Amino acid sequence: MSTVSAPVGESRGLGGSLIGGGAGGVTGATTLFVLVMAVAIVQFGGNVQRVLLATSLGMSFYAVITFAPRIGIPAVLVFLNFLGMLRRYSVPILGYSSMDALLLIPPIATTLFFLNHLLNRQVPWDTRLSKYIGALTILMVVQVFNPFQGGPVLGLMGLMSFTVPLIWYYIGRAYGSRDLLYIVLNTIIVAGGISAAYGLWQTFFGFTDVEEECGRNRRD
Repeated sequence: MSTVSAPVGESRGLGGSLIGGGAGGVTGATTLFVLVMAVAIVQFGGNVQRVLLATSLGMSFYAVITFAPRIGIPAVLVFLNFLGMLRRYSVPILGYSSMDALLLIPPIATTLFFLNHLLNRQVPWDTRLSKYIGALTILMVVQVFNPFQGGPVLGLMGLMSFTVPLIWYYIGRAYGSRDLLYIVLNTIIVAGGISAAYGLWQTFFGFTDVEEECGRNRRD
């Protein structure tokens, strides 16, 4: 059974495609990200500030995952862990939005990273499991255009919820190692411990004013 043999943390020939490596690759990925976020401005009620924040954070994650995956992969886990807190505490500055563009940051950054490897033929297809997951991913993408499921927006939401986690299988195959596994597990333990401690604080001392305001906005 063959394996991908580049050291963890190194870029693997990310050149030659629309979203490949180097300055041209970052420019191509930036263009795609901006186009997606431009659609999000319309879809999410014109909250331009949140879309601009999501664009800048998303491109930062894409760059870090691409050029320093040993840092970028744990960083994504930390971001996901504290995403809810970021959304709540950004309300006083950016305003409330029931459909938040910040939710698109991890899926879009992950998808760009995967497409980068796909276009450069760096996705490992050398096992039956990887081929099965690839076939399932293609089927999910095709299902976006199924007219009986409620429209393409609903289909894209399904992709974000189910297909993006599958893509992380290939990221793990490409960059996984014992050292990175230890980093990821320790990151989960520390971030989860902080979240648990904050949850206990909320239980015994109540919500902050910002959280109360966010809850009232959601009920309204």
